[in-house]
Amino acid sequence: MHEGPQRTARTVAAGARAMIRGGHPAPTSNGARRARVLPSYDTRGELNAAVRRQAYLARGRARFVWESRVAVIGVPLGIAVASLAWRGGPPNRAARAARFAGALGATLAVTYLAALAEWRGMEEAEGGR
Repeated sequence: MHEGPQRTARTVAAGARAMIRGGHPAPTSNGARRARVLPSYDTRGELNAAVRRQAYLARGRARFVWESRVAVIGVPLGIAVASLAWRGGPPNRAARAARFAGALGATLAVTYLAALAEWRGMEEAEGGR
C-alpha cells in the first residue's frame, strides 16, 4: 500500500517533533533499522575525550602503546635520562656507553609498561560502560 503525500509529511513532522523533544522519532513504515542512541556529553571536551578513547581502541593496542606513548613520551624522556647518565660517572668511554644504554633501555621499558597499564585501564573502562 502506497502512503499518500500527506501521511508521509505527517510522519516526518511527528518524527522531527519527537527528535526536538529528545524522544525517539516515529517508527518507519518500511522496517528500516534505526541507529542506536549515542550517549550525550555536557561539554565539547568530554566529547573529544570520548572520541579520542574510541580512536585509540579502534587502532589497537600495539599502535597505541608504541606510537602514542613510547615513541612520543618514552624516547625523549629516555634520551634525557640517558644524557644525565652519560655526564656523571667514570671517565671510561665504554662504562659511560653502558650506563647510557642501560638508562635508555630502563626508561623505555618503564614507559612501555605504563602504556600497557593505561591500555588495560581504557579497555576495562570501555567494557564497563
